[in-house]
Amino acid sequence: MTNSITITGNLSTDPQIRYSREGVAETTLTVSVDQAEGEPGPDLVTVICHGELAENVCLSLVCHARIVASGRLLVTSQSFEDVHPVCQYELWATEIGASLRFATADVSRVRRARDQA
Repeated sequence: MTNSITITGNLSTDPQIRYSREGVAETTLTVSVDQAEGEPGPDLVTVICHGELAENVCLSLVCHARIVASGRLLVTSQSFEDVHPVCQYELWATEIGASLRFATADVSRVRRARDQA
């Protein structure tokens, strides 16, 4: 059984890309997600994506961009301050896009070598 969640928030840093020994791209994003009214401060969620999605994210998004990300949410650590739990999250993303609530976008299809065959 898997869980799926969609978050909306602002990038806190520029996307960072790295490649595995096998040549698979991995991008890590830090997203500031606002809490519900009355909750303390924003949560920071680490968003991780792989492959072509990772490459496209690095080519398309910059710090402070508002994004929408969907995928599997994992709680990576939990501690308690007073009686309130403090959690750290990772979202293993399957989809990431720019939020069009406060911006516009010009979308273009990426041509890959396999598309030409």
